[in-house]
Amino acid sequence: MTWNRRLILTATIVLIVVSISVLPASSTTDFGRWRDITPTQYIAADPSGTLRGIYVYTSSGSASIGSGDGWIVGGDNTTGIISHYDGFSWQILAPPVPTGVYNAVNFCLTPGAPNVGSLCTPYTQNGYVADGWLVGSSTAAFGTCVTPVCPVATYWNGGTLTEKDDGLSANLAGNLTSVFMVCNSPETGQTGCSGPFQSQGLTYAAGQNQAGTFGIICDFNGDPLAGGSWVCPFTSTHATKFNSIYMYVDQVGNIGGFAVGDAGTIAQLSSGGWTESEPAVGVTFRSVFVAQGGNDLEAWAVGDALGGSGQIWHFCCGPAGSWNGPISPGATTHNLESVFLTSTTEGWAFGTDSVILWSNTLGPNNNNQWLALTTPSQTATGPGINLFGSSFPNSGAGWSVGSQGVILDTQDSNCGNAVQFPCWGGNTAITQAANLTSVFEVSQDDAWAGGWWDYANKLPSLIHWDGVKWHRAQIAAPPQLGGRPFNITSVFLDGGSDGWAVGGNATGNVPFAIHWDGNSWTGATASQPVCACALTSVYMISSSEGWAVGSGGQFFHYTDSTNQWGLTQLATGGPKLNGVFISNNGANQYAGWAVGNGGTVYYLSNSGGTALWNPITIPALLGTTPNLYGVYFSDSDHGWIVGAGGTILTTTNGGQGWSGGQNQVIGLASPPTLRSVYVDKQDVGSNNGDGWAVGGTNETGTADAVFVHWDGSIWSATTISPPIAPGLALYSVYGQPGNTQDGWAVGAGPKYVTTPLDGVFHLDPLNPPVSGSGSGSGAGTTTIVSTSGSSTITTTSTSATTTSTSTSTSVITESTTSTSSSVSTSTITSTSTETSTYISSNTTQIPAIPGYPWESVLAGIIVGLVAVGIIRRAKRSDYA
Repeated sequence: MTWNRRLILTATIVLIVVSISVLPASSTTDFGRWRDITPTQYIAADPSGTLRGIYVYTSSGSASIGSGDGWIVGGDNTTGIISHYDGFSWQILAPPVPTGVYNAVNFCLTPGAPNVGSLCTPYTQNGYVADGWLVGSSTAAFGTCVTPVCPVATYWNGGTLTEKDDGLSANLAGNLTSVFMVCNSPETGQTGCSGPFQSQGLTYAAGQNQAGTFGIICDFNGDPLAGGSWVCPFTSTHATKFNSIYMYVDQVGNIGGFAVGDAGTIAQLSSGGWTESEPAVGVTFRSVFVAQGGNDLEAWAVGDALGGSGQIWHFCCGPAGSWNGPISPGATTHNLESVFLTSTTEGWAFGTDSVILWSNTLGPNNNNQWLALTTPSQTATGPGINLFGSSFPNSGAGWSVGSQGVILDTQDSNCGNAVQFPCWGGNTAITQAANLTSVFEVSQDDAWAGGWWDYANKLPSLIHWDGVKWHRAQIAAPPQLGGRPFNITSVFLDGGSDGWAVGGNATGNVPFAIHWDGNSWTGATASQPVCACALTSVYMISSSEGWAVGSGGQFFHYTDSTNQWGLTQLATGGPKLNGVFISNNGANQYAGWAVGNGGTVYYLSNSGGTALWNPITIPALLGTTPNLYGVYFSDSDHGWIVGAGGTILTTTNGGQGWSGGQNQVIGLASPPTLRSVYVDKQDVGSNNGDGWAVGGTNETGTADAVFVHWDGSIWSATTISPPIAPGLALYSVYGQPGNTQDGWAVGAGPKYVTTPLDGVFHLDPLNPPVSGSGSGSGAGTTTIVSTSGSSTITTTSTSATTTSTSTSTSVITESTTSTSSSVSTSTITSTSTETSTYISSNTTQIPAIPGYPWESVLAGIIVGLVAVGIIRRAKRSDYA
C-alpha cells in the first residue's frame, strides 16, 4: 500500500469517526411534574387538617397562573395551615407561628359581597391582594405569650407574613375566630378610611378570652409593621365565644358591625359602642353576614340550636331593625357554619355533613326561602365532610372549605346534569373511599375516576373532571346490586359520550357494568354480566364492542348487537385477572392482552371468526410468578406490562417477544408494586420517550406512593417536592397520547388518617400557563418575594428556552424569630406552584460531551479503535 493510499484511508476513517461521534443529540422530551391536588396532603401541612377560613379575591376558572388569587387557613392541634391560590394551584405556606392554628382570613370587603358602605376595598400588588389579616390561636406558648391559649394575629403585606399580636395578651385575648378589615393599613400607602371614622389600619377581630369563659371583640389601629397595636374594648356577659364578626357603615356614616356567638348572643356596634342582646336563647350563632348598610341595614346569621337543627336568622331593616327567626325552618337538620350573600336577594349557607343551602328570594319584600342542594352532583361531598368557610369573588364563582382539607368551588356550571342549581365540585379530591382504582382522561377538560364505595359519604365513587373541578356522577345502579354498596374497579371511555364502568358488590361476588351515554350512568338489566365474581378491568374497542375480565379468571365480551356482556372463557386455574387491553383488534394472533395474579398472561387470537384467549409464558420473567396488574399498548407493536416486584415487561413487536422482568426500577431501596402503566411517547432512546408507571412501595393497602418515569431507555423512580404524606399508594394512571405534560393518577388516601380524602394527582406542564400570556411552555412563573423591607407579588415571564431547573424548582423558606410575639415573620420565596412537584430521576447517567449523546461518542470510539487496527495491519502488509 502506498503512502497516498494510506493517507486516503486514514482520512476516510477519521471522517467516519467524526461524523458518528458528533451526531447531535436527538430531541429530548420535556415531561411534566406531578402535583397532589389536595394541598393538605403535603407533609408541610396536615393530611387530616380542617380548613376553616377562606378569602378569594379573583377566580376565573381558567387554570392559569394569575387567573386567581385566594387564601385558605385552618389546622388542628398545633399544626396550622396557610395556603395561597394563584389561579393554577393551591400552595402551602409556612406560618410565622409554627404552632398557630388559624380560623379566619380577610382582605377587606370580598369582591363578590354586596356593598355595605365606604369600607376599604382589597389593596393589590400586580393583581394579588397584599394587605390582610389571618387570625387564630396557639395552645403552645410563643414570644411573649405564656398562657395556655395564645392569640395569633398574622399580617400579610404582599410578601411577608408577620405575626402582629401586640396588645392582645395584655387584654387577655385568647382564641380569635374571625377578622374583618375596615380600613387599609399605612403599609399600602393608601389614606385608610375617610369620613366620620377616619382611621388607618382599622381591623376588627372576635373570639374569646384566654380562659375560654367569655367572648371578646378587639380592634387594631395603626401600621402593622410600625407601632400599631390591638385593644379589646368589649367583653360579653352572655356569650363564652364570639364566632363571627362583620362590619358596615351605618345611616350617619359611622362604622357599625355585628358579632355573633353562643347562647343566642348578637353584639352590635352602633353610635361608637358595642351592645349585646340574646334574640335566640339556646342557639349558637356561627356566622354573620351584612347584606346592606345605612338606612336599609340588613343582615343574616346562621348556626344551630340545641339538638342540632340548623338555624337561619334575619335582621331587618334599618337602624331600628331587629333579629327574627328561624327563617325557613326545616331547611336542614344540620349545623350551619357559614353564610355568604352575593347580593341582597341571593345567598348561600354551608354546614356539617356537606350541607349547602341556597336562596335567590331574600330581602324584606321576598319570601326568604332557603333550599337545600340534595343530589351528589350538586354538593360534591357527603356526610363525611363538614363545610366551615365560604367566599365568592363574584356571584357565579363560589368557594367553600372544610374538614379533611377539602376545597370546593362552583363556576356557574351544572356539571352536565339537568339540576336546579349550580353544582359544586372539588378543587381537591372529594371521595373518602379506601382507594380510587381507575382513571381515564378523554381530554384536558373531560376525565373520569372510579373507586371503592365511599362509606364516609354513603356514596359510590365515580367522579368527573370538567376542566375546573371534580364532581360526583349520578348513577342508576344495576338492580342485581340490591341498593347495596359496590366498588368500581375500571373505567373506559370511547370519546366523551360513550363509556363503561365495571366492578362488583362489596363482597366481590356480584359483577356489574354501567354505561355512560353522555348524560347519565345506567345499568340496564339486559346487559349485565353473570358470575360469582367482580369485574376488574374493561377495554372498549369501540362503542359497539369491548372486553372485560373478572376476579376468577373470567373473560367477558360485549357487542351492541347482543347488548350483553357475555362470558366467553375461563382462564386455567381461575386466577384473578387484573388488566385487559386490545392492542391489534382483528389480528389473527396477539390481538389483545390480559394479565393477572401469579404471573398470568393471556393473548387474544382470532381464527375463523372465533375469538380465543390463550395462555403464554414470558421467558423474561425467568420462571417467577409475580402478580401482574397493568397492561398498555401505545400502538399495535409497543406495549408494557407492570406488576409486583418492580416488574416491567416491554415488547416492540406486538408481543412476539418480551424483554425486562422484575427489578426494573432504578432509584428505590426495594422493588415496588406497580399497578398501572401509561406511555404517551414510545420513541426509544434516552430522553426520547415518555411514560409513567405508578403503584406503591409494597403490595399492601398501606403502601406509599410510587411514581416511575420512562425516558425511552430506563425506568427511574421520581420524587415529589415538597414531600407528600405517607400512604397515598397509586392504582391508576392515564393521560393523552402525545401530550407529555398532562395526565391523572389516582389511589388511596394518606396513612394514619381516619377517612382521608383519596389521592388525586395531576401531571402539570413544566411551565404552567400564565394568564394573559398564552398557555405554551415557558410562559412564566409567579413569585412571592420580600425585598428590602417592601414586599411584592410579581408575575414574570420567561423565554421558551428557560431550563426545567429554573422553572420547576419549588422552595419555601422560613425565617422565624421568637423573641417577641409581635415580630415573628415568615418570608416565602417560591415559583409558580409552591406545592407542585418536580421530577428527580434517581439514575446514574454516563456523562456525555455537551450537545452529543454518549451513545454516539461510544460508537465513535469503537470505530476509531477499529480504524487504528486497520491502519496497523496495512502498515505491517507494506513492510512484509
